[in-house]
Amino acid sequence: MEELVLIDGNYWLFSSYYATAAMGNLMVNKDGIPTNAVFGFANRLENVIKKNPKGIMVAFDAKGKTFRSDLLEEYKGTRKETPEELKCQFEIVREFLDAHQIPYCELEGYEGDDIIGTISKKASSQGMEVAVYTNDKDMMQLIDSNVKQYKKPQKTNDYEVITVESFKEKFNLEPDQMRDLLGLMGDSADNIPGIPGVGEKTALKLLHEYQTIENLKDHCSEIKGKMGEKIRENIELGIQSKQIATILKDIPLDVTLDDCHYVGYDFDKLKDFYQKYDMNSLLKKI
Repeated sequence: MEELVLIDGNYWLFSSYYATAAMGNLMVNKDGIPTNAVFGFANRLENVIKKNPKGIMVAFDAKGKTFRSDLLEEYKGTRKETPEELKCQFEIVREFLDAHQIPYCELEGYEGDDIIGTISKKASSQGMEVAVYTNDKDMMQLIDSNVKQYKKPQKTNDYEVITVESFKEKFNLEPDQMRDLLGLMGDSADNIPGIPGVGEKTALKLLHEYQTIENLKDHCSEIKGKMGEKIRENIELGIQSKQIATILKDIPLDVTLDDCHYVGYDFDKLKDFYQKYDMNSLLKKI
């Protein structure tokens, strides 16, 4: 049994929206309010709760700029505008979480990743088992002996569980080196540039030899040919990219581990919520 479940709320809501919107199934209630993202979110959450976690918390990105935007103006600049049918569902999902008596958190100037990073570190340091639910690859840097990432493949309800051992088996790196990997090869999802011309294969080869971007900088004169030239010309961009890809684990949060304790849903509030948004299949389950 996992003691603490941490959910990437933005990822869950976006992926739930596009999973049905791609098929033209937006779902609306009797008042015409879109509900597909919240319905998918709620379905996933109900399945997680069946595992009886002692604690659960959902992290959201706060509106406005973050320190990453200050480091790189183009950060996340390639992302499409959030559809109007999804924007309204961010408030609805908070209604759902309130009815379920599940705490959620966002903090101006930071991302949900930093909230999860801070809480997971605190929980892990106290020996708690932590399950982080997201598909974002940058979150792999948080994995340790107590922290696992639960990644959901597109066409199945089962989760791929990423541990320290499975991460090492795939990359031959320590999970914390995911920051260096993204710093070198970049991340198109967040528009993090990395070093031009360096893909995953080259980045892994470099890290297997030099361990970190900072150490690579100290030895980049050893790398021959055009690749060596590219690295020497762009090493500072790689270091900046690593900084942007680094999830913070010490942000000023008011949320404590006790706040994450799950006490169960409020039957009347959850019933009213499901009736209001015509989620009859979920209503039957309670």
